[in-house]
Amino acid sequence: MIREGDRLKPLLLSMRWLLNNSDRPVLVTGDTPVTTVSGTGQVSFLPMLLPEQHEVQIPVTPHRLLTMTPFPAVRASSDLSREQAVLVNESIVRGCSAMVLRRPDMAWPSGLVLPSARASLAAPRVTVSARAGSAPTVPVWPAVVEQAFKEALELLSGDPDVAWAGEE
Repeated sequence: MIREGDRLKPLLLSMRWLLNNSDRPVLVTGDTPVTTVSGTGQVSFLPMLLPEQHEVQIPVTPHRLLTMTPFPAVRASSDLSREQAVLVNESIVRGCSAMVLRRPDMAWPSGLVLPSARASLAAPRVTVSARAGSAPTVPVWPAVVEQAFKEALELLSGDPDVAWAGEE
């Protein structure tokens, strides 16, 4: 997943960032708050890695939707349509694992139904085999490029030196 961060950082930074606004709270959020939309308008309803040529949409408040897009934009921001809010909310609800959140003074969006079961991720399937007569293969991972990711991996790979309260 860290290597996916190396791929995503330049990709997201190269996109146009737009902020869509609503005068009333219309967006929910959850434990999977990111929605992807293809260039043809197809909304992804399951957690996934970001495919090429997809927009990324994230509710940042119940009133505001951040859209990162690789496509040309007519203007920097616009009004958040009811239809767009419905699609984003449906995607968040279908992709959630354990929780969906709404602002306490916001009515539950009409027509938004929680799924009866958690979204499932397909188990990865990898098949590796050596060619006849060749030496066995060894998995090789690409190098981590981003320095901040390298530091995070180093910190997470062992016990950090943390002074806990009450310890000298």
